[in-house]
Amino acid sequence: MAFQGFLRQSQVVDVLIGPFVDDGDGKTAETGLTIAQADVRLSKNGQNMAQKSDNTTCQHDELGMYNCELDETDTDTVGQLTISIHESGALPVRLDYHVVEEAVYDAMYGGTAAGPLQSTTAGRKLDVTANGEAGLDFGNTTGTIDAAQLGADCITAAKIADDAIAAEHIASNTIVAATLAADCITEAKIADDAIAAEHIAAGAIVAATLAADCITEAKIADDAIAAEHIAANTIVAATLASDCITAAKIADDAIAAEHIASNTIVAATLAADCITAAKIADDALVAANFATGCLTADAFAADALVAATFATGAFTADAFASNALVAGTFASSSLNGKGDWNTTTPPTVAAIVNEWESQSQADPTGFHVNVKEVNGTAQTANDNGADINDILVDTAVIGAAGAGLTDLGGMSSTMKAQINTEVDTAFTTQMPDSVAAHEAIPTREQALYMIVQILSEMAVSSTTMTVKKVDGSTSLMTFELSDATNPTSITRAT
Repeated sequence: MAFQGFLRQSQVVDVLIGPFVDDGDGKTAETGLTIAQADVRLSKNGQNMAQKSDNTTCQHDELGMYNCELDETDTDTVGQLTISIHESGALPVRLDYHVVEEAVYDAMYGGTAAGPLQSTTAGRKLDVTANGEAGLDFGNTTGTIDAAQLGADCITAAKIADDAIAAEHIASNTIVAATLAADCITEAKIADDAIAAEHIAAGAIVAATLAADCITEAKIADDAIAAEHIAANTIVAATLASDCITAAKIADDAIAAEHIASNTIVAATLAADCITAAKIADDALVAANFATGCLTADAFAADALVAATFATGAFTADAFASNALVAGTFASSSLNGKGDWNTTTPPTVAAIVNEWESQSQADPTGFHVNVKEVNGTAQTANDNGADINDILVDTAVIGAAGAGLTDLGGMSSTMKAQINTEVDTAFTTQMPDSVAAHEAIPTREQALYMIVQILSEMAVSSTTMTVKKVDGSTSLMTFELSDATNPTSITRAT
């Protein structure tokens, strides 16, 4: 038994086996043996023996040595390859080989092999220059250097190239307070714009952090300071530059009633003629805004006061100047039947009402008002009770006639068109995007909207059914189902 050498993995090869000698004297060469395929037994890495894969018979060379052919299957396993042959009449023979990977075999034993020390190639552990200088190229290695391999203080400032350490090279939470030397962070160490808003924790900057006059106008971004950033009573008169508050600085509707303290605006506050018609919103002035007697004649523009301006009973006798009311003051027909108002002299009470009198309950005509003139026709003891009775009779006739109507044939074309317009408007006007509150009775429009949305924007999750608005995302209402799989009842929840 002897080690015969290295074989290339999965390589066809001829090996010389022997010597085969006579099993009687132990020295005479056996030259005529027939060594067949089945006689050559192979063991790969100590596993069970089997006949070789190559089917050729071994041929005698000389001195009892035989040529044995092996194929790719015989040499396909890296590691020890043992060959054993025991032919009748000869002593047994055992030979050991070592099968190595192709690249290793070629590097060591190939026709142009450079030997174990080669120039750097991807995958090498040891780097060798073309001149045979051996060393370690860190670019070809991974995970080979750890803390134990570095000498104390071997990494100095001079060893680290500029910009060699980037953010991704530093693990999270590596740099803590103890890592930084006192005063190591100076102004020169911080690049322009290096500190952004997201780098500063909420509440990190307090009054003591800020140097005197460190905040200039250029340092404050537009809209950077909100109301919650300013402490109470921070802004006083001295804080504001002269004329810093201009009309452009005050947003529309910025000043509301609650921002102005009681009695802040006095006569001296208002410039002459500063309140114009355009400054007063419609219906801005109500009765409570006016002090007694505050309105004089020169307060009103011509035609400023119209009928809707006046409250019921607003005028008393002393409200009018002498001869203030003339014919042009009154709307057409506004004083019909109220006396002769076509002159500049107002009528007397006696000219308007001739007599008011109360009758007893026994008098069926009840309450009487005798009017001197109606629509320019003189009246004599006109009994309004009788007139009212005539009206009631006429109304009954109209009601009876109306009950017999079967279509709108009696209406004018204009009336029919108006009705059609109103109906069209009712059916084409968009419904409000809301429904009645939970446990409240909906309007007809709300009920119709609820039904439409249940049919078009509804989703069920477990026992909850959610109905969305027409935008498909906003919740309109929710319902609870009695069971997630086979519900038998539904109840509105919100």
